[in-house]
Amino acid sequence: MSFEKDSQEFVMFQDFWNICKKYWVLDDTDEFWESVIEEVNLFCKKYGNEKFPRGMGLTLIDYLESQRKERLKVG
Repeated sequence: MSFEKDSQEFVMFQDFWNICKKYWVLDDTDEFWESVIEEVNLFCKKYGNEKFPRGMGLTLIDYLESQRKERLKVG
């Protein structure tokens, strides 16, 4: 299956990919975390706070938090 370029699903995945690219490299500052949370909230709102986009956003935050914990163990 593939999504048509103008479909809501295609745009949603594209938006999520852009958020991932922006925050994939962890910058453990208050500003970074505030920005991540704000963008994830905007993403969720844009797609109606549905379960799937919320899950995507929470998964990204969870991943970043795990990266932070790993860095704290090593550092």
